Amino acid sequence: MLNKIIHTYWTRLAATVLVFISVVLTSRYLGADGKGMTSLITTNLLFINLVNEFIGGVSLIYLIPRRQPAAMLIPAVLFALLDSFVLAVFFQALHIVPEEYTVHIYFLAVLQTLNNTLLYVLLGRERVKMHNNLFLLKALINAGWLAVYFIGLKTASVEVFLLALYASNGIPLLIGIILLLPFLKENFRIGNILSTTRELLAYGSLAQSANIIQTLNYRLSFYLLNFFLINGKAAVGVFSVTLALCDVIWMMSKSIGMVQLTRIANTSDVTEAHQLTKKFLRFSVLSTLLFLIPAMTVPENFYSLLFGQAFGEVRTLIQMMGAGVLIFSVNIILSNHFAGTGRY
Repeated sequence: MLNKIIHTYWTRLAATVLVFISVVLTSRYLGADGKGMTSLITTNLLFINLVNEFIGGVSLIYLIPRRQPAAMLIPAVLFALLDSFVLAVFFQALHIVPEEYTVHIYFLAVLQTLNNTLLYVLLGRERVKMHNNLFLLKALINAGWLAVYFIGLKTASVEVFLLALYASNGIPLLIGIILLLPFLKENFRIGNILSTTRELLAYGSLAQSANIIQTLNYRLSFYLLNFFLINGKAAVGVFSVTLALCDVIWMMSKSIGMVQLTRIANTSDVTEAHQLTKKFLRFSVLSTLLFLIPAMTVPENFYSLLFGQAFGEVRTLIQMMGAGVLIFSVNIILSNHFAGTGRY
């Protein structure tokens, strides 16, 4: 297990650096307005994915070791295809982003949901290293695509950002399907689909209701800032960079939490699960403080130099959110403990 934690940490560290590079590139080359637009698009995708995972989602990690995989994946894929269309049209009606992006939002939502589903299946099978490698590949393709176009080809636009999302989701998905195809064919019976759909909905609805509420807790602000402020998209851009830094701070907590979840989901030893959670809880808080304190104390000029002149306020926002960031590092471990035992 220690080997998995170390591999997960370094993979997540590398992926976080790549995501951070992507944030810097979009901030510097698209400006606060362009960064705001890309943040609104990715937030729309996030909410569609959250609803898509009412059937499937993170509950697959718990169910995969206990049920027939293909019978669970078929309803999850069909629901994603239908739900993504409905929600893409819904967001178009709200005029949050320009209408020409609606088709992209639909296809990207489907791609991201399928990619996430594949990663959940790998975790359910305790293929942590394979999961980590595909996760890292996604970040590498995204950052590399943006760097080639923004820096090399001098072509910076929201459309290039969308193409990077297509590539970074599509390529890992294709590789993952090839790797998992033999496993998905095992003991498949068409009659299992109806019963597993009910079970997926029962577990998935509980898990995703909590995920949606938690996501609304800090992503709904994107829509509110965009609606109420005159410089709404620029404000969204600054706030989204702040949240990206929060994800960097939570990097260790999420890394150990993922290993914790897969181990607990594959054991029936209650004592082992409790001991594992207590150890990881202490480690999560300490690692969060290690990243949070420097982020709150570096000069504002540091953020202006890194992201661009419009992003100096990032330090003030992190200082205001500091207590919540620390508390959430506890929640990451506790929620993984209950998810691993099927108590969503």
